[in-house]
Amino acid sequence: MHEQTANAAIIRMGFGGELVAHGMRSIARTAAEESGKFRIEVLESALAHTKNNEIIAAYNRAEYLLEREVLMQWWGDYVQTQKHKILAA
Repeated sequence: MHEQTANAAIIRMGFGGELVAHGMRSIARTAAEESGKFRIEVLESALAHTKNNEIIAAYNRAEYLLEREVLMQWWGDYVQTQKHKILAA
């Protein structure tokens, strides 16, 4: 996928100039962190961030797939809840 694909979709949805893909990643990361439900390692892995410590990176190759699945379902539910709040206002 091209690096601008997500931004092009955001523009087509009518949010051009208001939102960019990287901003959405930031919103998701912050909301998930504030929920207190997910380990930092899982959040960082979901964003495909590399491990800061070289030794940890060399020995820990975990992808946290099961926890990331729970995270993604939580995020989908969170977005739906926010959407309904906006529509009800």
